[in-house]
Amino acid sequence: MKNPHLPLGRAIVMYGRSIISLVIAHSLGKQGIEVIGCDDSALTVLSFSRYVTKNFVHPPIRQDTTEFIEGLLSHIKANKPPDGVPYVLIPVFQETDIISQHKHLLEPHILVAAPDWESISRIHPKDALARTAEDLLIPIPKTWHIRSPEELTELIPSLPYPVMVKPTNGMGGRGIFLCNTPESLRESVNPEARNLLIQEFIPGQDYCLTVLYEKGILKGSMAYRNLRRYPVDSGAGVLRETVDDSVFIPLANSLLGPLGWHGIGELDFRWNGNPDSQPVLIEVNSRFWAGLFQSVDAGINFPFLLYTMTVTG
Repeated sequence: MKNPHLPLGRAIVMYGRSIISLVIAHSLGKQGIEVIGCDDSALTVLSFSRYVTKNFVHPPIRQDTTEFIEGLLSHIKANKPPDGVPYVLIPVFQETDIISQHKHLLEPHILVAAPDWESISRIHPKDALARTAEDLLIPIPKTWHIRSPEELTELIPSLPYPVMVKPTNGMGGRGIFLCNTPESLRESVNPEARNLLIQEFIPGQDYCLTVLYEKGILKGSMAYRNLRRYPVDSGAGVLRETVDDSVFIPLANSLLGPLGWHGIGELDFRWNGNPDSQPVLIEVNSRFWAGLFQSVDAGINFPFLLYTMTVTG
């Protein structure tokens, strides 16, 4: 018989400063799962949540990866529940890739709810996605990877304007902008810029497909359309509308199926809404998305589904 004083499970939810993490805490806490929050800052959204039993501070993520992993691991060991209680680490945002790369160090002590690094490395950074999509015959914008200022100078006159300019490792719409002419591109890009992506501009609207895959098999999905963005030309969605996801599913399966994707993901598309046309894949993220609250309210409880899949396999 199960001890009534033991929790149904215990989860460490990372990036405690984010509203995304608060949605995850609510989702798990309402199911009776004990939630511990963490961040590299002590003052976070999760530190005020009634669904979070405690919080801890780990070393900064980007300064020293070894120190970050060792510090996180010490807290994981200190908060380990009694035998028989499921124990899951849930990365949320920029830390997902680092956590995935170090699964082998963490998983002897906790289950890690993140896709495998072998799969993530096929879609991140953004230039990796361009290569993978080309291999799998998935439609994406024509893409140029700029590795030096000299490459950029040589390419500017021949680009099919307008074009989108993106950092290879950007997230949340940061560092992305639209250039309508060669002059605007020259003015917008740092002359010493390196490691940029330039993509042809795809007409239409922004659509996002959110998914959960189990070893390459789709288990849950939900799509929404961005009605407003900030910044207006190239930023992240700030007002969204739930839409039918059926047109996007075949493209997601064509990409994430062969990768054996195991976990959540978010795919960005541009599409004109015409049933006779095909959406164009813009980007894939291995982390949770800003509109997670909308996905949960729409009936797809991704945090709890991910937790359950991680525990049960």
